[in-house]
Amino acid sequence: MATGFVFRERYLWHDTGTAHQMLPPGRWAEPGTQAESPATKRRFVNLMQVSGLHDRLTPLAVDPVEDDDILRCHTRAHLERLAAVEPVGWHYIGQEAPMGPF
Repeated sequence: MATGFVFRERYLWHDTGTAHQMLPPGRWAEPGTQAESPATKRRFVNLMQVSGLHDRLTPLAVDPVEDDDILRCHTRAHLERLAAVEPVGWHYIGQEAPMGPF
């Protein structure tokens, strides 16, 4: 049995901002680097490559998702919130789910 792996450099091109957990920096939250960052994911991929694990995985092709694919796991209301997000600025599209410029 094979284990698949999906990865593209573009997946790392996101910015979760400087919020502490999911609070904006300010009154009770000190600005700082998020644990959820491109650097942690890149380090993980690098470790897989140098350990040899990456060579034992099966690369999987990535196809754009259709609405029906998203609706397997999310509600139509969630899909509508995603569609309504403008491509600039920051928005919360769900609890602890920031979505930034794309």
